Order: sequence, then structure tokens, then C-alpha cells
Amino acid sequence: MAGESSGDRGPGDIRGARGLWSRDFGLFFVARAVAKLGDTMLPVALAAGMLRHGYGAGAVGLAMAATAACFAGLVVFGGVFADRFSTRLLMIGADAVRLVTQSLAAVFFLTGRVVLWEICLIGAVNGAAAAVFQPGVASTVPRLAADVQKANGTIRVAESGAQLAGPAVAGVLVGVASPAAVFAAHAGTYALSALCLLLLRLPPAAPGTHGPSLGFRKDLAVGWREFRARTWLWSDKVLYSDTLAGGVVVSETRLRMSSSRVRMRSTRRIKLA
Repeated sequence: MAGESSGDRGPGDIRGARGLWSRDFGLFFVARAVAKLGDTMLPVALAAGMLRHGYGAGAVGLAMAATAACFAGLVVFGGVFADRFSTRLLMIGADAVRLVTQSLAAVFFLTGRVVLWEICLIGAVNGAAAAVFQPGVASTVPRLAADVQKANGTIRVAESGAQLAGPAVAGVLVGVASPAAVFAAHAGTYALSALCLLLLRLPPAAPGTHGPSLGFRKDLAVGWREFRARTWLWSDKVLYSDTLAGGVVVSETRLRMSSSRVRMRSTRRIKLA
């Protein structure tokens, strides 16, 4: 009605009136873009760092598998926690945990103290933190934008761009500095993501957003069915791990071939002398 006051508008009406690019959506957009950039820098740093310290493709694959397995195994629990606690605080906490773990990894690679089980443990903790973080993304977008489909599409485009840029940025950092610099930069992306989420002002969730709790076990069963139905949640992790393993095998093979050629040339020169 023409005489309806702005005070009678619900959260959805207000979001629609201010458009997609509000202050809070911009903060969330930056948080997701920089976090994805850091996540896609990690495999290059991990592969280069492990190879430089004498580990092979199997060790790199094991470290990546620790992250992927913990994420896949615990993301359902993350969804149940997201229904019971503040998703914003859970995401900030997950970013803070990964800030610490990646800073620790940077110190390990910088000092040369690289132990496989410690790197796998860091990967497992990162996977668990990602499992707590990811369910909050889906529930946050509807609270920031009236056009959820457009908002999700915008974020996915930014994440895709970051996924393409991440390995290139990591390669440059490895070339001009070291793998430790990439881990430090990765930790910085989590710090920036946590800061953006800390500044975020989320409106209250719409009534009926979460259905009534069926109990912890039943909620887990429902969450598992939803997880299996949304293949994009886990396929990115699995496919990216497979791609990394293939890239590491190629890199290791080339390094070994190059070393063998150098040794053969040295041997020939010695014989000729």
C-alpha cells in the first residue's frame, strides 16, 4: 500500500531496497574471495616445500588427503553446529584456527623443520576448521541479499577467479622468495577474512529459517543426506587433490630426470678428464 511505512518492512524488503552491493555484502564478498585465493595457493606451496625437503609425491598426497578427509568427515557436524550456534562466530573461529596453523607451517618451512606427521596434523586441523566454516556460508548469504541466486553467483564468480589466480600468485612467491612466504601469505588471507567477518553486521535470520531440531543424531542423518545431494561441497576438494597429485608427480619426475642428467654429464666429464 502507498501509505505503508518503512518501519513495516521486513528484512527481505530492506535488503531488496538497498540492492546487492551493501557494505555487509561487500565485506562478505572480500572475505570469500581472499580465502579462496589463499586456499588455491596452498597446494603449490605444499608441493614445492615438501619436494625441496626431500619428500615425494606420496607424502604431498598424504598431507592433502588429511585435509580433504577431515573436511568430508566433519562437514556434517559443522552443519549441525551452524544450526545451534552463531554462524558468524563459528566462521571467525575457523579462520582464527587456520591463521594459527598456517603461520606455524610458515615457521616450519622457513626454519627447515619439516616433519611429515606434523604437516599432516596441520592439514587435518585445517580440514576440520573448513568443515565448521563452510556450512555458515550458505546460511549467511540469504541474510545479506534479497536476490540469493544473484548473490551466490557473484560470490562464485569471484571464487572462480581467485581459484585461477591463486596457483599463479603462489608460483611467483615460490620463485622470488620461498614456500614459507606462500604459507605466510595464506595465513594473511585468513586474517583478512576473519577481520571482514568481524566487521560484518548480520541482520537476524528470518523466522522459520531453521526447522525444529530433531535431535543431534537425526540432524546428523539429515545433514548427511544433504551433503551427499550437494556434490559441489566435496567434489571441488577431491578433484583439486587429484589435480595436485598429478602435478606433483610430473614435477617430481622432471626434477629426478634433471638430476640424473646432471649426474650423467658430471660422470662423463670426469671420465674424459
